[in-house]
Amino acid sequence: MLKLRHFREADTDTLIALFYQTVHTVNAAHYSEKQLDAWAPEKPFRDHWDAVFHGRAFVVAEIDGVIAGFGDLSNIGVFDHLFVHKDFQRRGVASAITCCIEQIALREGLTTLQTEASITAKPFFERKGYHVITEQKKPCRGQVFRNYLMEKTLTDKRLSEKGRFAMDRNIQISAEGHLMLGGVDAVSLVKEYHTPLYVMEEDVIRDAMKSYRKSIDEFYGGKGLVCYASKAFSCKEIYRIAQEEQIGIDVVSAGELYTALCVDFPMEKVCFHGNNKSPEELRMALEHNVGRIVVDNLTELSSLSTIAREMGKIARILLRVKPGVDAHTHSFIRTGQIDSKFGLALETGEAMEAVKISLKTDHIELLGLHCHIGSQILDVEPFVHTAEIMMGFMADIQKETGAVLTDLNLGGGFGIRYSDEDTPVPYVEYMKEVSAMIQKKAEELSFPQPFILIEPGRSIVGEAGTTLYTVGSIKKIPGIRTYVAVDGGMCDNPRYALYQSKYDMLLANRANAPIAGTFTVAGKCCESGDLLGEHVPLPQAEAGDVLAVLSTGAYNYSMSSHYNRNLIPPVVMVKDGKSRVIIKGETLDDMVRNDI
Repeated sequence: MLKLRHFREADTDTLIALFYQTVHTVNAAHYSEKQLDAWAPEKPFRDHWDAVFHGRAFVVAEIDGVIAGFGDLSNIGVFDHLFVHKDFQRRGVASAITCCIEQIALREGLTTLQTEASITAKPFFERKGYHVITEQKKPCRGQVFRNYLMEKTLTDKRLSEKGRFAMDRNIQISAEGHLMLGGVDAVSLVKEYHTPLYVMEEDVIRDAMKSYRKSIDEFYGGKGLVCYASKAFSCKEIYRIAQEEQIGIDVVSAGELYTALCVDFPMEKVCFHGNNKSPEELRMALEHNVGRIVVDNLTELSSLSTIAREMGKIARILLRVKPGVDAHTHSFIRTGQIDSKFGLALETGEAMEAVKISLKTDHIELLGLHCHIGSQILDVEPFVHTAEIMMGFMADIQKETGAVLTDLNLGGGFGIRYSDEDTPVPYVEYMKEVSAMIQKKAEELSFPQPFILIEPGRSIVGEAGTTLYTVGSIKKIPGIRTYVAVDGGMCDNPRYALYQSKYDMLLANRANAPIAGTFTVAGKCCESGDLLGEHVPLPQAEAGDVLAVLSTGAYNYSMSSHYNRNLIPPVVMVKDGKSRVIIKGETLDDMVRNDI
């Protein structure tokens, strides 16, 4: 459990002793042993630490009795010396210290706060709302280091009707301190629809779709198609919105395809995926003239050809290729490297063999290639490298077979902000840099620029979603942790149990309450691993509070289950201060409807 200790005008000797006991471990990632030794109480830095410890405030963060980090607010109102123990850098320590320092500064009457940040710390402070005033280059021990003087305007969120959540989320908080979603009070949503409750913000979804569609126009001259990866969140309404925003979709099952058919979604804008499509699914895709079937393996290619021949159809296909790129995500969600259940390997010649077979196979029209290197990728480079590899392979195909493939589907996997540790790249940057590589390789290889498809899913709906729960029991285990139990869990969000995925959370009915420590948020399932998060910074929760888990729009409802025969919650869409149900919540009668 994380605790914050705030010292004011404390005895310098006491604080230096406390500090020096842990300075070697807290700063081991920043300084050499020789440099650390200079921080001893009797060494030249003593005068410096006299000034620090007699400043306005010194904040120490502890986790399970170990100093995890510290920061201070100087006499002149500067936020200084933010350090985090190397073993606790993914536990929300920096955010907790920063929040505490800012609250102290507000109480001291400060309206702005400055800090000096290194080039590596600069992105963190930018996420916290600080902007660069000046760039500084400082000589130190024979080297020149680049630092940034940064500043933030402090506002009392409790007095601001349009305040922002302290963790730098673009989330509105009402004058009553309630979380607002799409202009609707989250507390009122709970009163109307109860909990657990999935809430989706329509404007966020539409804005993301528009952004991707415009990027195709800007960087590819309109020669491309955005296909929403609907496995992230599939329902009739999301397909209606996709159609209205003039984008396509990708589906991975008969169920997703049938849902799209129910709203008359244009089938020519559909890509049908899957590593083990059934004969029935392939027939369904051909019957409804799906625009592109993404063939995963040679067995499927043979089956599809046979079925297409029987139906008198031509199957328009893309071949899924593993480009061999490791995107450095969780091992379960990496799909582009050779050891994956998805796709055809480049390294072994399997992909080229599949191309040659496809070109000779009756009732098969090979349009191009597909690849997907993983999910929740927060770097541009893996996508750029993948585009380079795929363009090279398309040129190789032309050399070996004479065939000029026209389509290149680069998949999705663009990362989003789940917690303070995530620093997603603006999506336009992905598109800009990848398109530059495609144009470069097209010129180098004298190969025509292909029709580009992309398949964003999480990045369209992920941050649009928030799940609301009601807090039940609070269980404190002294010296170990405090559990905050809610009325949902892994049955409506299995991602922590599967991937240890972290989420930002807050109390929707007390959104401006100060952080009291870190907690373990537990679900109600009869399973010890049923957790929504550990080391979650929260105010002190009480029974009846409304807990909001942010960025749950992707792979929450779509991965929900009936484990313990829990009911799947409803989904509500919010926009312009109004709410509407887009997926009904289940009843107990629904639960037993198919029982015999």
